[in-house]
Amino acid sequence: MRLTLLLAPWVLALTACNPGDDVDPADATAALQAQRADVRGLVTTLATGAASALGGRIASATGHWEGCESVFPEGHRSFRYRASSRVEAGSGVPRPYLDALVTTLVDAGLPDPAPGERPGGRTLGGSRGGVEVRFSELPGEGDYVLLDASGPCVEVPADQREEWEGRPDPEPITG
Repeated sequence: MRLTLLLAPWVLALTACNPGDDVDPADATAALQAQRADVRGLVTTLATGAASALGGRIASATGHWEGCESVFPEGHRSFRYRASSRVEAGSGVPRPYLDALVTTLVDAGLPDPAPGERPGGRTLGGSRGGVEVRFSELPGEGDYVLLDASGPCVEVPADQREEWEGRPDPEPITG
């Protein structure tokens, strides 16, 4: 009896910390699918605009779901959609490339592009509707810019986490 009384608070605490059980599966799936459409649409618009501004071409564009908040042993509690693109600059386009992309970001609905730093280079980015985007330029690494975009993390039900861990993206991003 005494052991039961001593363990009762711990059992209650552990059962109260079972996140994911109160998440509506349909709401989580709808939010992540809408996010996918938003991120992909923005990456397509920005990569196309960057290729035009830099007189170049879209070399690649990919997207996938990724885990955000890790939980042991299930993997991740929340997920988001992330997409990236590599845009190659045309010959003779002067550096820095990011200066030519300010208008591309503004035209895509990111009114206040913010410059930043990253190891070995510079960035320029912002957000629109919860989607964070960032162009990166790595001088000395080649004549291209990288584009990265992701939505906010969305919690999924505990019994669907494994499915989201390996969920494939059904189609490539096209520009």
